[in-house]
Amino acid sequence: MKHNQIDCLGEALGHDTEERMSSFLRKEIQLPNVPAQKVHNQAFEARNYWLHEGLRYRSQPEVCIAKALDKAGVLFLPNCMARLSDRHGRRVNREPDFLIFWKNKSGILEVDGEDYHPPSRTVDDHKRDLLFKRCGIQTVEQYDAAACVRYSEDIVEDFISLL
Repeated sequence: MKHNQIDCLGEALGHDTEERMSSFLRKEIQLPNVPAQKVHNQAFEARNYWLHEGLRYRSQPEVCIAKALDKAGVLFLPNCMARLSDRHGRRVNREPDFLIFWKNKSGILEVDGEDYHPPSRTVDDHKRDLLFKRCGIQTVEQYDAAACVRYSEDIVEDFISLL
């Protein structure tokens, strides 16, 4: 049970019950004593980030893509941490820029640029993309950060057409 679910259930049952339930769960399942709003998987390691519609983005070009996805009515998860297996079966965490769902299909859109995905990380980025492809996400596309600012709606339209 998530911390905010405990809060909601506790509110329904009364404050005293909420405290007892939280205390019990923390002891029994070692639930950390951290407010729910401080822990989530959405760009949680970002030191510098842009906020848009209550979500964190690592760059202004990502915000431009998010606005274009919103305008197109697309379901998307920005900078969400994913848990998947590498080729050796080890479980690893990876964070795509955008996990996008459209008409029963899914794909990953990455915003690339010197500040965001420099050439020195290209090999690691390709390894990450391959992990997602092995998990069934066949469409993983990179777009230039500068183009994402200037042509965000065209990029979203292009990406959706590839799904």
